[in-house]
Amino acid sequence: MTRVDSTAAQRASVGDVLTRLKLPFVHMGIYLGDRQVLHNTPERGEHISDISEFSRGQHLSVQKTLRHLIPGFRQRAMETLVRPRKYDALSNNCEHTVTRVIEGKSYSAQLWIFLVLIAGTAIILAARR
Repeated sequence: MTRVDSTAAQRASVGDVLTRLKLPFVHMGIYLGDRQVLHNTPERGEHISDISEFSRGQHLSVQKTLRHLIPGFRQRAMETLVRPRKYDALSNNCEHTVTRVIEGKSYSAQLWIFLVLIAGTAIILAARR
C-alpha cells in the first residue's frame, strides 16, 4: 500500500484543495470526503481517486477553502462527476478542474506563469543574438 500523509487526510474537509508536487508543477485535487479526491490526470481525465492513489506516496498539503460561501460549489462538483472532461494541458489541466469547481471559473495560474517564463526566456535569448 502507498504511504499517505495521514494528517492531511485527517485535516481535510469536503471542498478543500489537496496538493502534491508533480515537478515542475503542483498537482491539485478537491477533497470530497471519505478519502476520495476529484482530480484530473492525462491518463484518466477528470475522475475520483482514493487519497492514496492521489498522493502517490508524496506529502500532501491541504488548502482550506470557503466553499460553503461559494454559490454552486456542490452543483459544479456533481456536474464534473456526471460529465467528466478529458485532460488538456492548456485548457483543462488539474488546476482548471479545481478552479472551475471551487470558484465557478476555469483558469490555471501555474500554466500562465510557466508560459510567461518560456516567453521571457525566448525574448532574452533572441535579444542576445
